[in-house]
Amino acid sequence: MKKIIIILVGILSIKSIAQQVSFCPPGAEWHYSFTEFYPSNGYINETIKHTSNLIQGTDTLKLLTHTKFFTRLNSPPTFTTLIKQKGDTIYMKNVKTNDQWQILYNFAAQVNQSWTNTFYVGTSTTITYTTLVTAIGTKQIGSKTVKELTVNYTNSYGSNYSHSGLITEFYGSNRFLFNYIARHISDGDYFAGFLCYTDSVIGTTQFTDKPCDYSNITDLEHTDIFDALVSVFPNPTKDKVNLKFNSSLNSYDISIHNLVGENIYFTNYISDHHEIDFNFLQKGVYFLNLREGNKQKTIKIVKE
Repeated sequence: MKKIIIILVGILSIKSIAQQVSFCPPGAEWHYSFTEFYPSNGYINETIKHTSNLIQGTDTLKLLTHTKFFTRLNSPPTFTTLIKQKGDTIYMKNVKTNDQWQILYNFAAQVNQSWTNTFYVGTSTTITYTTLVTAIGTKQIGSKTVKELTVNYTNSYGSNYSHSGLITEFYGSNRFLFNYIARHISDGDYFAGFLCYTDSVIGTTQFTDKPCDYSNITDLEHTDIFDALVSVFPNPTKDKVNLKFNSSLNSYDISIHNLVGENIYFTNYISDHHEIDFNFLQKGVYFLNLREGNKQKTIKIVKE
């Protein structure tokens, strides 16, 4: 009887040790603060949100929506990233990875092991990053003991732009989720801080005394300011999408991006009604972005 108990305890211990790391459970959101210009003239909010799951073969892909991919100098914006998990390795793909799967985090890596990424920062310009694991430890998040990697980032810009960081279950990088820079010199948007993280498993963790949606630039709006002004129908659609504005706007930009962030439609239009032909698009999920000056809204469109 004692042998059976010992064997059962051993099996449970092995299962506990082999338990897969947790990343991007339902409701996962990351909230960050960015400076709009350098030197800073204020702070804007950037939210990365897990919006839905997609099934592709035997894989469950998680769709993240956001407007920034780099810790600074984001142009053009990346609106979506797909991620998937294989064991303890998290993969990502979007327009910046040239629609190829690359490692975002490898929690299975041992000390002195690394992974490499290549990102497109222009039409034909790339930057290469290597993430080296220098230490492995654990961190307490509420009642959960989670894995944490200490890493060092190096890139093809040279040693002057190397930096260290922490990568933790649930949270990801202790800086921006995608802890990379687009260029090494220029004015533009700069990462300022990790505000908070929230999901349905561990709840909300705040890293500063500021609210998750903190922003002190009053004339810059990235929220649903068009809700009362525009109707988008039908959605889902088989062929066309209509935009009807309930208030006159001076000028607005309309763009459509696919799941990997590619811009497949753009127009600058002045009217109270606009029709977009979806017949040329394959079935799937698309993102329609409306912008008027500093105001913008992104709407998910399903083509049947």
